[in-house]
Amino acid sequence: MKRLKNYYLLHGGFSSLKRGWVSILFLLIYTAPSWAQIMVQGRVLDSISGEPLVGASIYLTKHREIGAIADVDGNFKLTIPAYYAKNTRLTLSASMVGYRVSTVRLEQTKVTKGYYWQFNLRGAELQTVVVSPKKKRYRKKGNPAVTIMERAIARKEKNRVESQKDFSYQVYRRQIIGLTDSVDKPFSSLFGIDSKRWQAWSDSSGFEGLKVRPFSIRERHSVRANIGGKEQEELIIGRRYQGIEEAIEGPQVMLNLEELMPEVNFYNNDLGLFLNSFPGPMSSLFSTSFYKYYLLDTVMVNDRPSYQIGVVPFSIRSIGFKGTLWVDTASYALAKLHLELPKEANIDWVQGCYITAEYAPQVFGADTIWLPQRQDFHTLLSPTPLLKQNAEFFQSFIYTHYKRGPEALDSVALDPRKALSKEVRKEIDKPRRSTFGIVTRPEPLPPLGEGTLAMMRYVHRDPIYLTLAKGAQLLSRGFLGLPLNKLKREDYYAELGPLESVIAWNTLEGVRLRLGGITSAGLSPHFFGQGYLGYGFGDERWKYYARLIYSPIEKDAHENEFPRRNISLTVQNDLFVPGYTEEALYKDGLGTLLGTMNIRQRYYEKSATLSFLADLNKTWEIGLWTNVFQRTSTGDLHYYRINAQGERIEVPSLQRASVGASVNFTPGREPIDNRRPKQMMNFKRFHPTIGLRATYFPDGVLGNNGHKGTLALSFYNRFYLSLFGYIDASVLGGISLGKVDEADFYTPGINASWVLSRNKFQLMQPLEFVADKYLEFNLFYRMRGLILNRIPLINRLGLREVFSLHGYWGDVSQERKGHREGEYVYPMTVSPMHNHLYWEGSAGIEGIFNIFAVHYFRRFTPSLLPDTPMWGIRVGMGMSF
Repeated sequence: MKRLKNYYLLHGGFSSLKRGWVSILFLLIYTAPSWAQIMVQGRVLDSISGEPLVGASIYLTKHREIGAIADVDGNFKLTIPAYYAKNTRLTLSASMVGYRVSTVRLEQTKVTKGYYWQFNLRGAELQTVVVSPKKKRYRKKGNPAVTIMERAIARKEKNRVESQKDFSYQVYRRQIIGLTDSVDKPFSSLFGIDSKRWQAWSDSSGFEGLKVRPFSIRERHSVRANIGGKEQEELIIGRRYQGIEEAIEGPQVMLNLEELMPEVNFYNNDLGLFLNSFPGPMSSLFSTSFYKYYLLDTVMVNDRPSYQIGVVPFSIRSIGFKGTLWVDTASYALAKLHLELPKEANIDWVQGCYITAEYAPQVFGADTIWLPQRQDFHTLLSPTPLLKQNAEFFQSFIYTHYKRGPEALDSVALDPRKALSKEVRKEIDKPRRSTFGIVTRPEPLPPLGEGTLAMMRYVHRDPIYLTLAKGAQLLSRGFLGLPLNKLKREDYYAELGPLESVIAWNTLEGVRLRLGGITSAGLSPHFFGQGYLGYGFGDERWKYYARLIYSPIEKDAHENEFPRRNISLTVQNDLFVPGYTEEALYKDGLGTLLGTMNIRQRYYEKSATLSFLADLNKTWEIGLWTNVFQRTSTGDLHYYRINAQGERIEVPSLQRASVGASVNFTPGREPIDNRRPKQMMNFKRFHPTIGLRATYFPDGVLGNNGHKGTLALSFYNRFYLSLFGYIDASVLGGISLGKVDEADFYTPGINASWVLSRNKFQLMQPLEFVADKYLEFNLFYRMRGLILNRIPLINRLGLREVFSLHGYWGDVSQERKGHREGEYVYPMTVSPMHNHLYWEGSAGIEGIFNIFAVHYFRRFTPSLLPDTPMWGIRVGMGMSF
């Protein structure tokens, strides 16, 4: 006979009560359970073997929907709502396949400290699953849970809502962000708001022992449709936003959050969450090899019988879900689920995450399909141990207005805004970054959402908040919006910055001061400007950059909003390092200066460019330009020209004129309307990009000595490898055509800074290698803790391993190996490549304090230049998960 030994310890949980009573409630919760919910915690073990009983059910005896499942360690948590907790004769039951049910009243189990419950379950004569007194290995063969899941996976394509033709529905997305504190910690003032107001606006947390104060709320309303078997692009008909971070809110922040915690389709093979891709419990490829399944019970869901399936990864250290699935016994569709990410998976930032989803059967003619009703996320993020503040995310997707057939194809069903008058629609659809269109709430806001709105109404009347917000804006974005009394970017006329390039130093310029800025659509929705003016006190030269952009399409905030049809005129005069390519406005920022200040191979360049950039659609982008420039060598860089006797004669400068065209193809691209070319936080899902670029230098035009040109083809993609991490891969190949001078040969992008710059060579020197035909590649492999997460003690640090390999092959065509008269060439120290290959690679660790990364780079190709290092350290900074 089998026995089951359980230990239960009850702790108080708190609902939305006045925070001043928290400590009193903690003392009185067991004598006055009607005041709050009760949290039941415990562990289920086999009384003979001591093994955890995975999948044991603990629930309210007469309310089975209020229950919990023992996890892979036998642990469980059960929250009893306040409505039921007030019944002092409340009973709990525990059951496990292969055991008889046991029930106990809470009032009979009271001891000195809380509640303690030990009971024995008698073995039952069942044929489904037998738990033996000795340790027994998990088996897939003969496991009814595995059989059920295989059938569910085989039928999942039919059960997807996407499988329906001529079908439409609406999706309401709500994301509330709050800042957490311990329930035992009194509220303190924050952002200039006193503790009493925080207490009134805050709410209890979805995680035990925490309370949460409001921070921001984002809402989005959209329509999804399938017409004639073709899935349509999701139509966003409205957004609403209110939050403390409004001074830095923008499309990049919004899309980062949507990519970070996207809606999860549990029928997919791989699930994407927190920028990780891992097998889902319904994966056709890895499910039964990645997860263990346990048949727990058969219960009623929406008045239909469903299998209750416990699921847990084979390795708790792997990124994957554990929890419970409810599968309809007739259609094998998902009926409900409750899943969580094990903390042992060591996802950076994530201290806790659980997801619930509900489905409901709907009859369409002869078909019955379980349609999604809602999906709720609760996530606790800890940005870094350097900051003590944690953030809690409450996110909900609610699905409504399901329609099928001709009703689904009605114009109002596909776009509810069409039911409005033209005047009303023109006003609500006025482009705004944070608020536009229709957002219809299918349910009232939760208390924390209402608290967020009340908080924002208050702070907008507080001048202290404006000062703090503008300071946060300058530090986080590097720009200061004008006028100073406005916080939202759509209200700006211009912005001063970037902050990181205001002051700099290098061995040739000495100290350099620079002030730049950009204009916004508030000044003009069609004309935009950006630029800077700087002065070097060492070389005593002025530097400048100015760009005027015209967009025939009216813009909401800035010129880079999709779609682009931009005509630009640019002039620049500044100091450059060969091999360094940076966006002009952000040139020579702090990250570039660290480690590059002593480079003496530089040149001054004066240039003018007329260009056109257009998004044909989300997939195709084209560019056209004409450019003239003059480069004057300085420091240790010299230009030479070959005379009639074949000798090198030093010349002070060279100049060129060119025309060019480019095209980029990115299937699946979701454009991000962002001004900064690089962001520390860029969470967008990557898509493959193929680019083609051609440049032509006509003979005799502004210093061109012969017809010549270049062609370059590039490819970039992120390859997701499910539980094995992902690889960022880029390949660039090019060739020169015509009478190309050595001084026009291609030289790879380099990075001598201590700060990592991806897709550049970290240990190559300026102009160390040049070639007229070349192929370079960069591979970054992020294993996401595949190794370190399985090493004892080290796995507690949350570190991630990352490896990279970089190569550059170059050659000089036979007809260009000898120099011709009039050709511009480099000094003898510059090495044209002759079918040579340059290699370097790295091994590193990221996730240090959840933000920093350290990479050790090693060069595998010796250098002919003196004092060239064979290894180096690069530090990266960014948000990874």
